[in-house]
Amino acid sequence: MNTNVQDIAIIANALNGKVDFSAIEFDQCIMDEKYREQSVNNIVFVKKMNGVWFYTTKTAIEDAMRLAKNELPVLVGCSNSLNLYRIYNF
Repeated sequence: MNTNVQDIAIIANALNGKVDFSAIEFDQCIMDEKYREQSVNNIVFVKKMNGVWFYTTKTAIEDAMRLAKNELPVLVGCSNSLNLYRIYNF
């Protein structure tokens, strides 16, 4: 089975009924396991919940601090890989 498909299935199952989302899309990769619970470059680690790691971006946080009306992106990752996926709520 394709890694992205497995990741999405794991994430969707972990978030089902706990986080309101309507789509999951591949976004980027973490370069190494040691960075999984750290903020690196533009990725900001938020927390681990239900077996899924949650991140946002430094740019979005800076925009929010300037009161820009942009929505904070939610990036998630699972233990299956170092891929990060963006979740959307349309």
